Amino acid sequence: MVEAKTEKSPGRPAETFSNNDGPWSLPLRTVEQGQIEQCPRYSIRYAREAHTARISAHAPCVCPMYESNGPQSTTSSIPINEHAAEAGSQEAESERVFDAFRSYFAEEDAPSRPPHTNRGVRIEGDGGLECENPEKSEDYANCAFDWYQASIPALPAQIEAAFIEEFGGEFEDARAINNYERGRAHSDLNFSIYWGQHHAHPNIKATSHHSRAIATWVRECYPRHKVSRADVAFDFCFPGSFDYLTAKIAPVAKTARTTSKFVGDPEENKPDFPDDDRTGRTWYFGSTKSDMMVTVYEKGLQLRQIGVEGADINLCRIEVRIRPQKSRKVQAATLDPFQMVGFSKWISKAVGQILEEAPTVLPNYDKLEKPALAALTHMADQYASVMAAYLNGDDRGGKPREWHDLNRLLYNAMLSKEVRRQAKGDEPCQMPPRPRRCRNDE
Repeated sequence: MVEAKTEKSPGRPAETFSNNDGPWSLPLRTVEQGQIEQCPRYSIRYAREAHTARISAHAPCVCPMYESNGPQSTTSSIPINEHAAEAGSQEAESERVFDAFRSYFAEEDAPSRPPHTNRGVRIEGDGGLECENPEKSEDYANCAFDWYQASIPALPAQIEAAFIEEFGGEFEDARAINNYERGRAHSDLNFSIYWGQHHAHPNIKATSHHSRAIATWVRECYPRHKVSRADVAFDFCFPGSFDYLTAKIAPVAKTARTTSKFVGDPEENKPDFPDDDRTGRTWYFGSTKSDMMVTVYEKGLQLRQIGVEGADINLCRIEVRIRPQKSRKVQAATLDPFQMVGFSKWISKAVGQILEEAPTVLPNYDKLEKPALAALTHMADQYASVMAAYLNGDDRGGKPREWHDLNRLLYNAMLSKEVRRQAKGDEPCQMPPRPRRCRNDE
């Protein structure tokens, strides 16, 4: 996790932060100005530019994956006099806003309110409510590769020598995978090379945190490689992170009609479950056979189980598993981890629900080209005899026509349809250039 530097002023939440831990550290998403969104604590913020109070009051936070008949998140805005900023100092105006709305949420302090969450977001500490809403805090999500596997157009001995020159160590024989004939593994780092059988190029695999530096090295030394698999990890660390993240991702996954699976002890969803007895929960979104899938799991508990001392049980990881296909293998070699998530529309949207910015959705040109080519092939097959009769001139006494005449006929038909569309008030479409007669047609 990235340590963020905060600067707080008396009576106001921290709103400034800085981060110097690499280009792939991403700020958590904030609610738009003038909006109220449920969160795991009471917090009031004053939006100076919009002249509205941005108030976040905790409502019963029910994850839709566990209970369907629960209260839903609601957002609304409460406008403030847009000229109020001109009277008095900024701090005085903020205090007036706070006083005006404290009474609005006074009922939240009633002991008869339902629990903060049905899945045990433990935000009560010795000093009371101490957990910032992760959407409005200065926490960052660290985005990086956790697995990087690619085919490299080079000899295995060349790759091995270049790797030792960069990272040191040595290689030893290892068990081959994925129908490769031979394998070699590094002595110190989680890096392996496989080659042989029917595969044209060697395949390299880097896992765990070692894949971050190794992926950079591969891209610098072998820019023409093809990515066969890449796992992108987003790490979060705040109380109730697992519940918060799964509640954000689950509705998007459901809308996209992806499969989901929960693994773990359901008893750990209870608020009073002892922390020392927790073994960890995992949610899978998407099929293991698909090009992309998402795994959300409690990384801190996993580290604790393997003997890592001092692991924070609040550490949670979103892992996006990407298996590029065809032309995307080459494209993936040029994208950073955050951009690579854009291969999936629904995963990009889910990440955008958590972070400030959603990855740009990247079109799959392999899928876009196939329907067009299939339709044209079907049209040519269905109307082959009609086009042949037109070229042979059957309608004008056997005087043959040229291919340019057929091109011109098709273009005029497209142009006529476009004129009719625009006559109905539709937006103009991009028309191809008018066909010209080739020299071979003379």
